[in-house]
Amino acid sequence: MTKQTEDLFNKEQEANEAREADIALAKAAEKKQETKVEPPAKAEVAKVESASPIKSNLKPWQSALIKAEGKMLAITDPEKTRVELGYASMLLQNNDKLRACDPESIMNSVINVVRTGLTLNPTLKLCYLLPRKGKCTLDPSYIGLTKVLKDNGCVKAIDAYLVFDDEEFNEDTTNGIITHKRKHVETETEHNKRKMIGAYTRAILSDGTVKFGKFIPKWELDKAKAMSESANSDYSPWKNWRDQMYEKTAIKRDFKLLISGNPSDAVSSVLEIEEQNNGLQEKFKQNKPQGIADFFTDAEEVA
Repeated sequence: MTKQTEDLFNKEQEANEAREADIALAKAAEKKQETKVEPPAKAEVAKVESASPIKSNLKPWQSALIKAEGKMLAITDPEKTRVELGYASMLLQNNDKLRACDPESIMNSVINVVRTGLTLNPTLKLCYLLPRKGKCTLDPSYIGLTKVLKDNGCVKAIDAYLVFDDEEFNEDTTNGIITHKRKHVETETEHNKRKMIGAYTRAILSDGTVKFGKFIPKWELDKAKAMSESANSDYSPWKNWRDQMYEKTAIKRDFKLLISGNPSDAVSSVLEIEEQNNGLQEKFKQNKPQGIADFFTDAEEVA
């Protein structure tokens, strides 16, 4: 073998060795990329989760709000969800009877807020969270019912009016017209001394027609209050917002007469909630109503 041939052979051998080294390095790198990190054993996961102070220290009502969040996000936007959960948390923290309610009922009530399109904002007074027989219930106010009717296009406006014995009042039942000259007093003390004789509603329909609801005497309105198991409790709206509850009873009595077209999801949700709150399911089966609006019975209110 000549010197030149030997040098050429040695160079080819070195080149082969270099190629083999490169291939080995490439395979090693490829194998490293394919290597998967094995998940920790279930026992280890459980140990980490059980050690979490955030989960272990939650009260039942707090867990209920966390569970409600996911379902609320499926209905409305994150900002509305955040705001309503904040209001709910504030109400629950300030009411020991609400905090003691069944957690699932708390979750459902908060979800129902966004289903109805209402808000727990205490300034607006559209709805309330109330404890009832160990369960939390969402109770739409008369202002909330009005909003639902207006948002659904059933009415342009609707109001309820209380009638007192020191006012001029006349009901023309033949033509469906009510004339009422209202009187206003200066203080709440004076107002509370007045004798209420009844209530009625006045609605402006979507076509501009004005429709008066039938006058409801006070004794009939008081039936609604008598049905409330917590009417005299510190948390009952009958005690804290008496006039509004009478007005709500009047609007609720006429609610079914004002629903037009196909009820929106919000209207349907309000009807469903009122059915659950007031135990109307049995009446529904007995009376066999023809439409969804017939879930409402005349002048009934349970708070």
